[in-house]
Formats: sequence, structure tokens, C-alpha cells
Amino acid sequence: MARPTNYKRRTKPEKLAAIVAAETTSVAAASGQTGIAESTIRYWLEQPQFAEFRAKTQVDMTEGFTVLVQLVMSEIVGRIKEFDTDELPILLGIAFDKSQLLRGGVTDRTEHVSITDGFDDAEKAALQAAIRKELAERARVPADS
Repeated sequence: MARPTNYKRRTKPEKLAAIVAAETTSVAAASGQTGIAESTIRYWLEQPQFAEFRAKTQVDMTEGFTVLVQLVMSEIVGRIKEFDTDELPILLGIAFDKSQLLRGGVTDRTEHVSITDGFDDAEKAALQAAIRKELAERARVPADS
């Protein structure tokens, strides 16, 4: 199979640079930044030989963001008196939400809801009777019909 006329063999550093750019931004942004086709970058992202590098990039990014968050938080704490008192609850809410998200706390929330919440006793009894009637009818009809 012949290669396209615009084919250019890329070096491993060029490939890795495109992968890092795609992991830190997007495939489209990486394509624009490197001049490499989006389809080529997507192909490289799927290759097993780059899986370890992608994972390391993600870990490094997470660690870098953690350091950045700590630096910004230190700066905010140092300037806390400069904030308008109306802004502090918003700042606290955002900081709390982000800290919960980073810890996975937001996804740990569980709620128990019943489909009969808000039903009065008569509505619950009617629903119960309808369910029993349906189950009885299903018991009378063979399963394969």
C-alpha cells in the first residue's frame, strides 16, 4: 500500500509531544499545536506502547494540579482580608466543592428514595392492590406466551 504524498514519518519525541499535548488539552488542540492530523494522534493514543507514558502523564498532571491548588490556596489565605465579605461564602463554597471532588467525596453521597414518597395511605394501598393484581395475572399466564 502506498503512503499518501503528505506522509511524514514522526520521531518518537514528536509522537510523545503530541500525546502529552492531547492528554493535557484535547486531540484537536494537540493537532493545531503540532500540525499532526487528529486521526494520527488518536491512533497513537490507542497504541499499547504509549499506554504507560499516557498513564505517567496523567499522574504527573494530577500531581502538578495538586501543587498548583496548594500554591493558589496559600495565596488566597494570605490575601483573605482583601476579599469583600460578600465574596467569602462563594469562595468557601467553591473551595469546599473542589476539595470534595478531588477526594472523591462528591461521588460518595448516597440517598435513599422511595417511589411512594409523598403518597398518602390511600394512594399506597391502591398501588399495592394494582401490583398484586398484576402479579396474580402474570402467574395465571404461561411465561412463554
